[in-house]
Amino acid sequence: MMGKLIKNVCRAFWFIAATMMLAALSVFLFDPYYGFFAKSAQDDGRRQRGQELYFASGCQACHGDTGNEPVDPGYPVIAGQPAAYIERQIRDIKSGARSNGLSPLMQPSTLTLSDADIAAIAAYLTRDR
Repeated sequence: MMGKLIKNVCRAFWFIAATMMLAALSVFLFDPYYGFFAKSAQDDGRRQRGQELYFASGCQACHGDTGNEPVDPGYPVIAGQPAAYIERQIRDIKSGARSNGLSPLMQPSTLTLSDADIAAIAAYLTRDR
């Protein structure tokens, strides 16, 4: 009888512990202000700055206003790519490491971009569409 009581208490303990862990995990992941998936004001500001730089650099002339509508079928859709990929491409164009296709035409537009500017443009292009 005592063994059964201890067994039931242990089950209740683990059930309560698991419930509390799930509740904490859901707050950690989904809280709109503090959760893992929360969009911070800093991210929104960086995306806004990225959009300004995207237009100021003339990117939209070939890739379209959002990077989804290139003006020529030969130009790539750049929106929705991983941020690290976009940053690498811009840095390679800037340094001259990438010189294929129309990269030489883009290089002058990238020369004044800082690393923070490049990250902001990448943030603008990778946002949910």
